[in-house]
Amino acid sequence: MNGIEIKSTPDSYTNEVKITIDSNLKREAKKLVASLSSDTSRRRGFLNLIAKTIFLEWLKVMLDLDCHQSPLEDLTSDLSIWEFINGSSIFLGNQRIVLIPRENEDKSSVTIPQEWLMIPQWVGSYYVAADVNLEEDYIEFWGYTTYETIRQWGEIDNLNHHIDLEFVYWETDINLMILEWEYKLETMPTVSPLATVSLAEKEKLFSLAEKSPFPRLSLNFSDWLILLADESFRGKLLASRQKVNLGYWLKKQWDLTIAKGWQNIQQFIEEYFLQPPKIAISFRYLSPEDTIDEVLKENPDNISSILLDNLYNYLLNNPLEGERGGENKKSQLISKLSELMNRTDDDERIWSAALCLNILDSCHPLSPVGFAKIIPFESQEFSCAMLVYILAKNQDKVNIFIRIFPWENEVIPSGFAMEILEENGSVFKRIEAGEKDRIIQYKFWGKPGEGFVVRMANIQGEIREEKFVI
Repeated sequence: MNGIEIKSTPDSYTNEVKITIDSNLKREAKKLVASLSSDTSRRRGFLNLIAKTIFLEWLKVMLDLDCHQSPLEDLTSDLSIWEFINGSSIFLGNQRIVLIPRENEDKSSVTIPQEWLMIPQWVGSYYVAADVNLEEDYIEFWGYTTYETIRQWGEIDNLNHHIDLEFVYWETDINLMILEWEYKLETMPTVSPLATVSLAEKEKLFSLAEKSPFPRLSLNFSDWLILLADESFRGKLLASRQKVNLGYWLKKQWDLTIAKGWQNIQQFIEEYFLQPPKIAISFRYLSPEDTIDEVLKENPDNISSILLDNLYNYLLNNPLEGERGGENKKSQLISKLSELMNRTDDDERIWSAALCLNILDSCHPLSPVGFAKIIPFESQEFSCAMLVYILAKNQDKVNIFIRIFPWENEVIPSGFAMEILEENGSVFKRIEAGEKDRIIQYKFWGKPGEGFVVRMANIQGEIREEKFVI
């Protein structure tokens, strides 16, 4: 943001101080809140980030000081708040100011989430109301109040857990707040501490919150406050709701993916597959010598998907680096697989070759990017491993390959199903395991920006979901 412009215009209530919103800030804010899980959360985060950034700039201008805060640098804590509620806070000296932005210009009352009044480390000395007008690109900080005023005169909504404070209880000259701060006329309020619970109890609360689309309303509110006040659990809860962004994988940005429990395919294979017991997940298996020799002697046009699957099976459990002449075989295989991928339009063969290439050289330009995750089920002694690979065909098309196989079991339980859901919730593809299936998988493609969900369900009705955006 390159400075701020302050304009004063008459208003029926007070003399407004309107601050223009820089177009660069709007673009940057939109990018920074894109990881939030829903349109509602992203809109809320967008308004709060704009309000917080501009208010800090305004304070620096008015007080000629450095607040030592830059909202654009580290948003980890703020994002985990904006996912669930409106509002943000800043420190001015030893005083906390809570900002409540909104797009509604009706000044009859302001709605304040109760979290900002009940979590001790969140409570503010001052609460500032801000109206954001994105059509005319300005923000107006038109009033402030105190914790005591809200508590005394606010109307509590116990159903939605917020407090409405009418306009008459807001002081409309923000400059008076600055004077009060300078003369230390206001102190930090003291509120009752939240109940102390054990780590195990927090884990139980987290488990309940993770399964609810609206944990703020579904949990007992006192329990919700305990969970939300813990920055670590709040961050975990945000991560559990965020979609895995496959587009980030192509840019080598996978921090969020890892935070959600996913593991790089190469690390996953090294940790689980190259240690006993070794696992074969393809449908047919030849001897190692036959498989490698067959691939190397064949013309790339004649190498079948079955042969490639057997090669993948072998490479998955046996790194060539440890074999005599392994490096030479590895180099020859990479060359052969690359040639095959460049010469065929058969998606089945391309994927089969690409998966082998991924094991041999994950940094190769033709290698897919992949991550894996173990998905546990509680109702039966069964867990599955989910592998997701992507291969960018061009700027408008991303190929996706999802593979699920049993973890520490010989076969997938009969009736276990994987569904691919579109963004609107409709089922795009359903695959159900038979009596002795050792693997279920599906290949498809999508366009950047499209979202989908992989839903896994056993016959007991237990469901697990993983959400993605391309």
